[in-house]
Amino acid sequence: MFDRKPPIDPQQLQAYATQLKRNIPAFRAHVEKLAERNSSVAKNLQEYKKYLLKPVEPPNRVVKPMTGYSKGHVLGPNEKYYQIDDCAVIREGGQMRLIGYTFLKLRF
Repeated sequence: MFDRKPPIDPQQLQAYATQLKRNIPAFRAHVEKLAERNSSVAKNLQEYKKYLLKPVEPPNRVVKPMTGYSKGHVLGPNEKYYQIDDCAVIREGGQMRLIGYTFLKLRF
């Protein structure tokens, strides 16, 4: 489930999305089991849920476009995107579109 790559053929995108939807309950069960066995995972999960409940505030700095977004082959190497905290976004039709989000950060 974690190593699955998105399809190259756009015709297969719907089947790919359907499979991801089926995997969500398995992933949630996996995370819940981890939280039951590991108190630090449970604590991080609680902190993350609190973080998600906070209202989104725009950054108080100028966000400059970047290129070379490499996660999942979403963009070409020269296409512009913006990194705002944990979100990667693009401009599309006068709006911002989310193309990536960092859900978990491993702390070593």
